Amino acid sequence: MKRFHDLRMHPFWDDCAKLFGLAWPVMLSRFGIVLMGIVDIAVVAQYSPREAAFMTLAWAPVGVLVVAGIGFVQSVQVLGSRALGEGEPARAGLAWRRGLFMCAIVGGASALALWFAPSLFRLLGQSPDLAAGAGAATQILGLSVAPHLLFLAGAFYFEAHQRPNLPLLFMIAANVLNLVLDLWLVFGGVGIPALGAIGAAWATLLSRVFLAIGLFWAVWAANGPGVRHLGADDGRFARQWQIGGAMALAFFFEVAAFNGMTIIAGWSGEAAVAAYGIFINLLAFLFMGALGLSVATGVLVGRAFGAGDARAIQRAFAAGLTLTGGFTLLTGLFVWAFNGPITAIFTRDAMLAAVTLPLFGLMVLAIVPDGMQTTASISLRSRGDSLFPTISHLFSYICVMLPLGVLFSHHWGRGARGVVEAVVLGSFVSAVILVTRAIFLLYRRPSALPEDK
Repeated sequence: MKRFHDLRMHPFWDDCAKLFGLAWPVMLSRFGIVLMGIVDIAVVAQYSPREAAFMTLAWAPVGVLVVAGIGFVQSVQVLGSRALGEGEPARAGLAWRRGLFMCAIVGGASALALWFAPSLFRLLGQSPDLAAGAGAATQILGLSVAPHLLFLAGAFYFEAHQRPNLPLLFMIAANVLNLVLDLWLVFGGVGIPALGAIGAAWATLLSRVFLAIGLFWAVWAANGPGVRHLGADDGRFARQWQIGGAMALAFFFEVAAFNGMTIIAGWSGEAAVAAYGIFINLLAFLFMGALGLSVATGVLVGRAFGAGDARAIQRAFAAGLTLTGGFTLLTGLFVWAFNGPITAIFTRDAMLAAVTLPLFGLMVLAIVPDGMQTTASISLRSRGDSLFPTISHLFSYICVMLPLGVLFSHHWGRGARGVVEAVVLGSFVSAVILVTRAIFLLYRRPSALPEDK
């Protein structure tokens, strides 16, 4: 009994418990972001397969810009955590206010670019009918990018303060609202005609506006230091854009590479691209859990970095890497053990199931390094190293994963399995580079911490 008590009280397990207490609401909140898109497509698919194709295609360019925008806005969490660690909470409020400006700029530019989606789809070789239907839904979804980023700015602000429960509650409410609006607007009723994919796009837009207003109100009502009082800028405006831009570029490289793998899978036929699509959507959903753990790790690393506590940085990173590795290993093994029933959830087509089933056996090899590289990447940025993870993403995903995808899938004729094998190797390379870099930087002696935080 004493040995169990000593194990429970070990500082490492205390660190893990502290980190998980911060991480689980963040994990659920990130799951909610993905769930909203899944519900949109699922409800539209019940209405019409044709409209489901519109919605699926519409989400592709929107997703790329949203992920890039998240990179910009995550600078709120990075600088906010550091400011709180430095004992200067007003600068966390300044980071949030600058984040609002970034949301407006990035969201407005995204909406403008996506307004030309019908023409873009035509240029990419889509049929006139598909380009028109998906393009109209994309235009509405484009208007939702800015409010979605505004919600995340507030969420990152609260998460930096280690108060992630409120964003989670708003995300749960928004998902309920989105489902109700989907069922109403997609199928019609109460004076509204059936709108199909257009209705689902409006449901997402309205739900994200609710999120944006809710989190803005919550931050404003909390009235933390620096939130309402303008005062003088702390001179880190350019630094926040630099951090956000580096993260946005890294996220863009990763998402663009995974979308490129979809094209490569398509060279092997419809079954290959459909199977890869099922695999990557499940991978993205599971990845949200790893992302929640990574964000929590980044918060603790950032606060310790702001306080100049090298030992606390090391402990937070060790706990985060351990929990991320454990979570991804368990979820990957679960998919491998129950790959048959999971495949049946996604498709009843025997041919597609035969192609998809072997891919789920590789899930554990894909999700573990993907989670580890994300934890290392966010920890490095919270520690002040913004450029290296971006270069690593460019090398690992664009220079390694994409060529391997062409080689394995197209030249070696391995189809969808070859594409997933390339994903595994690209993620493994990224994990090795970033974890090695993190160990090198985070375990340096305290005097090696930079002056400029």
